Amino acid sequence: MTSVSSRQRNSIIGLYGIPGCGKSHLLSELQKQLGNEKYTYYEGSKVIGDVADGGLPGFKKASDRRQREYREKAIKKIGESSKDGRVTVVTGHFMFWELTESIGKIVCTKGDLATYTHIFYLDVAPEVIQGYREKDAARKRSRLPVSHIQAWQRIEKAKLRRLCHEHGIIFSLLGAHQDAASLIRSVWHHDEDSNLHLAKHNLMEALGDNFSGTTVLMLDADRTLCSQDTGKLWWRTYWQHYPSDESDGFECPLRRLFSGPLGYSYAAFRQAIFLYEEAADHQRFDDICDEVASTVDMHPEFINLLRLVSDDTCVKAVVVTSGLRLVWEKILTRECLFDKIKVLGGGRIDDMFVVSPTVKGALADYLRTTLEMKVWAFGDSPMDLGMLQNADQAFVVVGREGNRSTTMDEALRVAIAKHRFQPKQVLLPATSLPRLDTKVLPITTLDSQIFVDLLFCGSKELAFIDATDTDASRVLTTPTRDASISGPALQNAHRDAGRFLALAYLPNIVGVEDYPIPHVQGHQVTGHRLQDQHHTTIIALMRGGEPLARGIYDYLPEAAFIHAKTPDDVRHGHLQNHKTVILADWVIDSGKTVAEFVRHIRKLTPDLRIIVVAGVVQSRSIAKLSPLQALMRHGDLTVIALRKSDNQYKGTGETDTGNRLFNTMHLP
Repeated sequence: MTSVSSRQRNSIIGLYGIPGCGKSHLLSELQKQLGNEKYTYYEGSKVIGDVADGGLPGFKKASDRRQREYREKAIKKIGESSKDGRVTVVTGHFMFWELTESIGKIVCTKGDLATYTHIFYLDVAPEVIQGYREKDAARKRSRLPVSHIQAWQRIEKAKLRRLCHEHGIIFSLLGAHQDAASLIRSVWHHDEDSNLHLAKHNLMEALGDNFSGTTVLMLDADRTLCSQDTGKLWWRTYWQHYPSDESDGFECPLRRLFSGPLGYSYAAFRQAIFLYEEAADHQRFDDICDEVASTVDMHPEFINLLRLVSDDTCVKAVVVTSGLRLVWEKILTRECLFDKIKVLGGGRIDDMFVVSPTVKGALADYLRTTLEMKVWAFGDSPMDLGMLQNADQAFVVVGREGNRSTTMDEALRVAIAKHRFQPKQVLLPATSLPRLDTKVLPITTLDSQIFVDLLFCGSKELAFIDATDTDASRVLTTPTRDASISGPALQNAHRDAGRFLALAYLPNIVGVEDYPIPHVQGHQVTGHRLQDQHHTTIIALMRGGEPLARGIYDYLPEAAFIHAKTPDDVRHGHLQNHKTVILADWVIDSGKTVAEFVRHIRKLTPDLRIIVVAGVVQSRSIAKLSPLQALMRHGDLTVIALRKSDNQYKGTGETDTGNRLFNTMHLP
């Protein structure tokens, strides 16, 4: 739905309510409390009298059409006068309804709806209004029964709320529990720019100092950290305790708001704040948040993850919610997480800012581009897409089909197709059906070793040495890609590649040492060789890596040489007292097999230097979320490749490397 854009203009607040409810008195009190430096005040009827021929008496005698023209002229005058940066407060009327009339006469004009940014409606008890009207000596007011005042209020409130939502005007009832001055103060210089500035400031406070090398988890809350919608729960709980005509056949007012013309705009989220303000005072709001928080169960996977984050210095987390900050603070407190994991969100005027989808996206971009931090974002709906797309790593949390966004699939398709977006999905609970094709939106789990290692590896990155663009690589790879070459000739090509990679790159990693050699003329001279060969093990991974390993072995002839089909083939005795292990495999596809070998070797001998040498390395195997990159959490790793490839085709049968090397293509 196209949302009404929030208008960056001076704030003009209409004070509405039934005649006699106390608007003029309130305007006078506001002027005393707020002063004139930041605010200006207008009695609407006085401005009408100023523009009408014959003043107010002439206005009252004018035809309906002429009266409407005067009203339009008056609001235009107010609008034109409200351009000095001050907030303008105006008393006004929506309708008049005498007891003798079957229906009231609406006097709100198109100009009113185009000018006001806020309308606050004095929601005074009908009995109190009746008393005010009878005691008003300055104005002669007709006596109205309480039932008529009540009906008048009900119609005004319903129609005004609808019209305000349709025209992008923030609407709120002013009840007895509310402080009108505080509400109007919250309007002062509050626009989208100031809102984002406050959100950034609060984000910085939430994360604390020392951002160097930090990874930040940005986590949406409702239906991401849990399966529930806390906003919906809040309103259901509220109506259960304080039922009214509006709660019949419960429909969450937030749903009406966000499905209306305002959409998910800044104005819509500001409007949501005022809905909470008019519904409950601070104590009542806090009590309901307590009750809601007690019914919310965080996904255990997120609880465990955030506990790990709490104990780490290089990874920080912040909950960024468009929902209720207080509810989530109470939930995190219950889980003993709130000391380390802070919440950015709204719900009350005192929060000072709202978190719209635009704000989420801007905060992710601010962390990544301005503060140069790595951002991992988690969200569940289109509201989170801006944040997810601006993150380094994006994770879409997918719940059960009946309890997740129905528009997210299409939004993801568009983002993936048009913006090179490459998120992963997390199924919570794990039995949930995945979104889209899992090849397009791969599944990951929060408790997998690879995920945890990738998150906590800090700023360390895989050392990748790529010979692809060298002339030597072009020459050496040609016979390996020639389909007419197989058997011993292909083995020799692989061995040549091993020799080249060993000679070209290993000296810079393992070093070169001097040793005495007999000169051809009969005396001793100094020779050079790769260092610590007696403390080096070369492991040929399966038969496909054997010829490549043999080529490396030619320059490390005193190293140990073993074959391994599975990690368990490598035993502690193979590595005892050694310093370096070289794993050789011709093709590294996903990197999972090599990662299993590395993990196994590190368990046997944690301090070994591990070097992986390959003929072809697929790009995805060394990407940010690859199994090989995850290994950096527990130690350094170097990968040397003759060629890097983006081709993810997996060979079978006649194209399999091992079969081509040993002429077994046609064996059953």
